[in-house]
Amino acid sequence: MPASEAPLRVMLTNKKRGWNGEAAYILYLARGLAERGHKVALGTRKGSELRQRLEALDGLDFMITDLDYDHKKWFLKPGKYWQDAKKLRQLAVDSQAQLLHCNASWDTWVTSIALRKLGLPCIRTRHMLKPIKGHFANRHLYQKRIQHIIAASHTIKASLEKSPILVQERVHLIQYGIPLKRFNPEASKRKEHRPKLLQQLGGDEPDVVFAFISRLARRKNPRFFVDAAQLYLADPDAPPARFLLIGPDHGTEDALKELAAGQPRIHFLGFRNDVPDLLSAIDAFALCSTEEPFGLAAVEAMAMECPVILARRGGFLEMIEDGVTGDFFEIAEDAPLGEPNPAAARSLYEKMRALATDLETRKAWARKAREVALERFNVERMVDETVALYRRILAGTAG
Repeated sequence: MPASEAPLRVMLTNKKRGWNGEAAYILYLARGLAERGHKVALGTRKGSELRQRLEALDGLDFMITDLDYDHKKWFLKPGKYWQDAKKLRQLAVDSQAQLLHCNASWDTWVTSIALRKLGLPCIRTRHMLKPIKGHFANRHLYQKRIQHIIAASHTIKASLEKSPILVQERVHLIQYGIPLKRFNPEASKRKEHRPKLLQQLGGDEPDVVFAFISRLARRKNPRFFVDAAQLYLADPDAPPARFLLIGPDHGTEDALKELAAGQPRIHFLGFRNDVPDLLSAIDAFALCSTEEPFGLAAVEAMAMECPVILARRGGFLEMIEDGVTGDFFEIAEDAPLGEPNPAAARSLYEKMRALATDLETRKAWARKAREVALERFNVERMVDETVALYRRILAGTAG
C-alpha cells in the first residue's frame, strides 16, 4: 500500500473533564479518523465526558489512557505530573504513534516533554483567541516542540498572525465541523419534540420559543439573554414567547435565577444530551459571547434549520451573513465581560422581537443556514483536511 494511503497512527490529547467545543472537536476528529481506518490513541482526563462518549461509540476501537492533568494544583502533587508523563510516553510507544496532536497548553507541555526523545511531529490545535505571550517558555514550546499549528477558525488564525514568535508557514486553517448526520432536521421528529417540550414548560403551541444553549459562564454572557427576555416579556405587544437557558452551570445560574424570579416564561433546563431534539423544537437560537473563537453550538443550530441571533463579535462574524442566514445584535467593543449591558440587551431584545413577528423570515434564514452548514461546517471536510495535513507533515511537505 502506498504511503499516501496507508492507515495513520495518531495520538490525541485532551485535558478537559467536562464538555465544550474543544472536547467535541477531539471526539469528532477521533471518530472520523477511526471510521477511515486510522489508529487513534488518546490521553484524556480521568472520568472525562470525552472518554465516556468515546466508549459509547459502537464498532470503533481506541487506545485510551486516563490522566490526572490537574494543572491548577500540579505544584502540590508533582508526582502526578510525572505519572502522567510516563503514561503518555507508554501510550505513544504501545500505539506506535506517528504523530502527536495536542489541544491545550497544559497537555501540550506535558506531552511534548514526555515524548521529547521519541522525535514525533507535534501538532497543536488552537481553540482560543488568547494571545500567545512572547516569553522564553512559549518561544521554546512553539518554536522547538510544536512543529505545526491548526487554527480552528478564521478568527483564531487572524489572532495567531499577530504573534511574533510563530512561523506563519506552519499555521494551517482547518475550520471546525460538526456531524451533520446527527444534526439533521429531516431526521428530527419536530411534531413529537415540540409538544413534548411545550408540555414540560407549561406552554402553548403559539408560543415563540427562544433558547440560549451554552455553558452558563460569565464569558458566555447569559445575563444579556435574561435581560433581553425581561424586556421582551414587558412588551405588551410582543407575541407570546418563552426563553430557555440550556447548559451546565459555571457559577452564574443562581444569580440568573434570582434575576429571573417571578418570570415563569424564563426556564432553566440545565445540561442536556438531547440538543438536536431541543433545536428541532424551538423557534430561534441566541448566543451572547463576545470573545468566541468560533461557536459550535451556533453551527449546530444552523444545521438544524434553527434561526440564529449572535453577538456581532469574534468568530460569529465568519458564521452567518447578516439578514440572510441569521442576525447580529450589537455590543460595544469595550463592553466589560459578563457585566450587565443594557444597550446590548436591548439590541438583542429588538432582534428577537422582530424575528418573533416574522415567520417567513425565520423560514428563509433556517433554509439558508442549513445550506451553509452543509457546505462549510461538515465534520467530514474537517477530518479529510486534517488527514491531508498529517500526510503532508509526515512527507515533510507541510511548510
